[in-house]
Amino acid sequence: MVAGDQLLIHTPFVPSESWSQCGPLVWNQDFPNPLGGPSVSTNPVKAPDIRLSSSQFRQCECQDNTGGLFCDRCADGYYGDAFAAINSSDACKPCPCPSEAKCEQVHWPDRSIKVVCKDCPDNRSGIRCERCAENFYGDPVKGIPCKPCDCSNNVDPREFGNCDGKTGECLKCLFGTSGKHCEQCLPGYRRNLKPTNISDLSDLIPARGCSPCECNPIGTLANYGSQGIGVCNPETGQCPCKPGVGGVNCDKCFDGFYGFHTGQGCQPCDCNSVGAVQESCDDRTGQCECRPNVIGRQCDQCRPAYFNMTTSVGCQSCNCHIYGAESSQCDKNGQCICKPFAVGVNCEQCQVRFI
Repeated sequence: MVAGDQLLIHTPFVPSESWSQCGPLVWNQDFPNPLGGPSVSTNPVKAPDIRLSSSQFRQCECQDNTGGLFCDRCADGYYGDAFAAINSSDACKPCPCPSEAKCEQVHWPDRSIKVVCKDCPDNRSGIRCERCAENFYGDPVKGIPCKPCDCSNNVDPREFGNCDGKTGECLKCLFGTSGKHCEQCLPGYRRNLKPTNISDLSDLIPARGCSPCECNPIGTLANYGSQGIGVCNPETGQCPCKPGVGGVNCDKCFDGFYGFHTGQGCQPCDCNSVGAVQESCDDRTGQCECRPNVIGRQCDQCRPAYFNMTTSVGCQSCNCHIYGAESSQCDKNGQCICKPFAVGVNCEQCQVRFI
């Protein structure tokens, strides 16, 4: 601990009777001996809390690629034995690493010692920083820099080997994706989409990964593509529908069609534009919704005893006379079929001279 220019050295307490007889405990002073030169204690002097002036100390000036407070190790960027003879094969030598990266000697399982680079720069890795780090690709040996692998965010960044370290091709695509950059959907998958604006669901952009197609087997063409049912458009998710079938998943008839349950596609309703209320019909029977007194699956006929189909009222009653007409039915012009001697549109009158 340094306080001002004072250096406080903490040592364990040792009784004075155990000291070597070298003289009183002093500092910064030499003792002559019979042989000349300073006297040296053969045993370390131990005493509690010796305070020395820091001006009496200075750090070693390391040479020959050594470093540390006592020059007892190789300097950063060098490896070897700091205590080896100068210029010997074991002396400190420059690390065989790029950009002055540090290195260390590592004992290998086969008992050999190898020099391994540490903290490789520029997204590099390897014993000599000779290859790209995980999730990067390039060829440092050939001068090709290491760049991040582009896997469209469809890999697990915690995994090893997500991409080829030389080509950048993605090898472990997830979420139903494939392709060099995991940018495509697998057969039977569709791209996930998300709205750019939560309030506007019509404006969609690609999201992470792909989801399985949800094609309805009843409404989807079974012989579509090599994969059969389940193959949809990878961008829109649209399944290949049978005739008359609609919906992204081919799960319903188009408007104006019916018969989805048959598995044969959907048939047109063909509702009569005059006699039917609308173009759509019952999705199972195909029955159109008819106007008053209009009948038929397609609403194309007037009910018996009715005629003149119109869009406003449907069909009008013939109103054939109960006694003067042969039946309640009339022709398309509303003329009833009269009994003998009965006349009039509704057969409601007798001929002259007949009562």
